[in-house]
Amino acid sequence: MSTPPNYRTPPVPARTSSAPGTVLGDVLSGLETVRLADRTMASDEERLGWIQQVVEAERRASALKAVLIGEADEAGSAMRARHTPLRDWLAGSGQESPRRAAAAVWKARELEQRPRVRDAATSGRISLEQASAINEALNGLPTGLDKAQHRDAEDLILVAAKHMPPEKLRTMAESLVTQVAPSQAETPEQRSGRLEARDARAGARRCLRFGPETDGSIDFSGSIPVLDGRRLQQLVQAIADRSYRGAARLDPAGRRSRKASVGVEGSADRRGRRGRVRDASPAYAVAGLARRVRAGEPPTGGCSGVEGAGAGAVAEGAGRGDERPDQSGAGRGDQ
Repeated sequence: MSTPPNYRTPPVPARTSSAPGTVLGDVLSGLETVRLADRTMASDEERLGWIQQVVEAERRASALKAVLIGEADEAGSAMRARHTPLRDWLAGSGQESPRRAAAAVWKARELEQRPRVRDAATSGRISLEQASAINEALNGLPTGLDKAQHRDAEDLILVAAKHMPPEKLRTMAESLVTQVAPSQAETPEQRSGRLEARDARAGARRCLRFGPETDGSIDFSGSIPVLDGRRLQQLVQAIADRSYRGAARLDPAGRRSRKASVGVEGSADRRGRRGRVRDASPAYAVAGLARRVRAGEPPTGGCSGVEGAGAGAVAEGAGRGDERPDQSGAGRGDQ
């Protein structure tokens, strides 16, 4: 996205501590003016231009918020002025959970680690999410790199951030080492050993926990290696898809949401512990799978090709990177 030059040129730095408050007040007044403005006759180009400007304003405001939180945290302002930790003061309005408030403080501390990454975020060149991913990738560099190599790696990843989302930036540590310090890059033998160790850790974490019975239900959770998890996901999804197609054939004119189409009970979705709405389809598929096993029927319930579908998904996932499928259980390879 391009942005008009006047939005990229910062004003002359204020010299008094009260000036930032005045400027921020003007910003809020300006936003209210935009909110109340009559935009019905705006052209398409104007609307797109406004979106560009708001996107950059949002980026810069988010990064500036993190910087201000970091400065207040460093100065101990909340404790002196409000006699409470900064994270508790941030959550005091009730609109922010204590957990998110604490995360904001940690993110602010993280942003202060690298001034150039911080400046890129506060100037709107990268988002706060990209800044966090960049810091994570740079923290994964070998400790043997010198200052010049670290700076070169930082330059490379900041350039890449112009056209790369946080998910990809987060995994760039190895490619950065290859470019700035080829002699310290992993050999095939080291890579194989690291992946084997990762797979062993994932295998050691295998577990399945069942909670107490509550109102006719049992909560369960666990951890399995990604390779096995993908196959299980494919199996459950195949059963859920089969139930959905069967319900649609019985009532082709009433194709409601996927959750409600699985069965009559599918409309009674329950909320998760953290407020998320759970999709009932996989839950009913798991329950159906348990019933089939109890009845001595094939686990797939007649869904041919499930094993192949699972294997195909694993192969596809492995083909997207140059490593084997992630066995860590966290969906992200160790760097």
